[in-house]
Amino acid sequence: MIEGIIYKIKKEGNTKKTSSKIEKLVDLIDVDFELAQVSGLAIDKPVIQNVSYSNWAGVHFADPIPQELALPSDIRFREDLICLKRDEVGKGKVAKGKLTQAQKKEK
Repeated sequence: MIEGIIYKIKKEGNTKKTSSKIEKLVDLIDVDFELAQVSGLAIDKPVIQNVSYSNWAGVHFADPIPQELALPSDIRFREDLICLKRDEVGKGKVAKGKLTQAQKKEK
């Protein structure tokens, strides 16, 4: 759990030395203006000014693009990687060499 505030500090001339250990929010003596209150779980659901942010537990990543819809430049169509996936290391090296030569010619 986290509990805290985002605040603007007092100007240097008006502040006293803050104790090295702050256990409660009231122990903060250099608060000039409170901007927001922070609470919640640090990773799962932090709450700033009663607005919930970043629910990492409920994040839904994009579904993969089906192979039929992918562009030919998609990395899944690289012949050298396909060969490596099939454990055809020799063919993969040859395909990578062809790709490297083609890239040099383009430059």
